Amino acid sequence: MKTLSTFLFVIFAMIFSAQTPMEKMLKSIAKESQAQKNIKNTPTEFLPGFVTITMEETKYYYPAKKGIRRGLQTRLAVSTGIYGRVSQGKVKMLMSKQDNRLLCKAEDHCPVYNGGSKFVISRNENATIKESKDYTLQVSRSTLEQDFRWIKDKEKYVVVSKSKVAGENKIEGITLEIKPFMPANFNGNQALPSLNPPYVLWLEGGRDMTNLLEEPYEEGENFIWNDAKEKLVPADPKLSLQIPYDFNTPERPERDGDTYYQQMLITDVKGLDNFLLNPKGSWSSSFSVVRYYKDDMAETKIRMNVTVSLFGNPELVPLEPIPLPELPSLEPLKDDEEIQLTPLEPMKD
Repeated sequence: MKTLSTFLFVIFAMIFSAQTPMEKMLKSIAKESQAQKNIKNTPTEFLPGFVTITMEETKYYYPAKKGIRRGLQTRLAVSTGIYGRVSQGKVKMLMSKQDNRLLCKAEDHCPVYNGGSKFVISRNENATIKESKDYTLQVSRSTLEQDFRWIKDKEKYVVVSKSKVAGENKIEGITLEIKPFMPANFNGNQALPSLNPPYVLWLEGGRDMTNLLEEPYEEGENFIWNDAKEKLVPADPKLSLQIPYDFNTPERPERDGDTYYQQMLITDVKGLDNFLLNPKGSWSSSFSVVRYYKDDMAETKIRMNVTVSLFGNPELVPLEPIPLPELPSLEPLKDDEEIQLTPLEPMKD
């Protein structure tokens, strides 16, 4: 009888002491929730900032003639103020459990900061904009194109067009999202590049639906080749200030065939987390990336430099135009050489 009692006691103890999967999950949630509560923060919903972008693009078109291709060099600079929303709850969630940083896929919009140069703060009940921030883009662009032209019965590789323009672009804007990074081609069976993923920028250009048919123009310097005069002559000074719409897209894989697309990553995760939770002073990060594209029409290499700054004090970012960074001057390429376009370092699978 004593043996039976002991046996029953052990069985009941095992039943009541064992945790079901549901109980384990609830206990984990409670533990994570408590960890988030323990993280101190200064309640903040919005942060202003700056974004500056410089881009140098060199493009060669096919086919080649005498071993040389038509070349187009473009230099672009963009600067603007931004305003955006901070998700302190998401920052706490990511800090409380490291695995949470692995839940944000490349195509997901899961930002800890989401803003832009045209940012809607609130809307009325009928969805019309109640309050917003609108910063004007400052844009400068210069181009230099080279190709073969006949000069006194001899074909020479010369500058066939060049232009330069700068001004305000009030039609287009920039959006910025900062989110945890996950490689676009990650399929779940591969080893993760890091157990502590960095943040990545989702930086794009665009325009709202009310400005679809308008173009941002400004007068500048514009010259094109005249075959009759065998030289460059002045052309229409009305030039476009339109910006690219893809500055950094996390959905793009680093390598896709001949395409090489380097991402803008924030490796100081702790520093950004701390600032977003307690935004005192300022936070800034700079990025330098290389992109390479090749198709049947052309071969293109892009070098881009981006600086993003956020400020704890909204008064530090006025609505006045932000000064443009300086661009290097464009110089013609020699007629017996081309700039190296393909990536200098071998890319590993």
